[in-house]
Amino acid sequence: MPRFRPGQSGNPKGRPPGGTSLAERIRAKCGDNGDAYVDILHDIAINEDEPTRFRIDAVKILLDRGFGKPPQEINITSGVASMSDDELDALPQATRDKLLALSEEADRVLAEAV
Repeated sequence: MPRFRPGQSGNPKGRPPGGTSLAERIRAKCGDNGDAYVDILHDIAINEDEPTRFRIDAVKILLDRGFGKPPQEINITSGVASMSDDELDALPQATRDKLLALSEEADRVLAEAV
């Protein structure tokens, strides 16, 4: 017999009051802005006596948090067009129909955007 019935919460009363989240505990230790940790990472990054891998990791953390991670290219072209006939035939008919309809819709949207 399952512990919980389908559709029923395993924790109906929710989180107990007064609990602190991990994020709250971290902010309580290092302050809301984490200046001390930024200083430590910066010191590691510029210290030539530190191992190179530590310096690179510190630089990556500082750049990612300070400037955001670099944008990644997303390929939005349809994968259906590149599938072979054998691959398409192996799909259930309903899936094939849906993929082909989505591919046609994607092609139409891309054509309108250009």
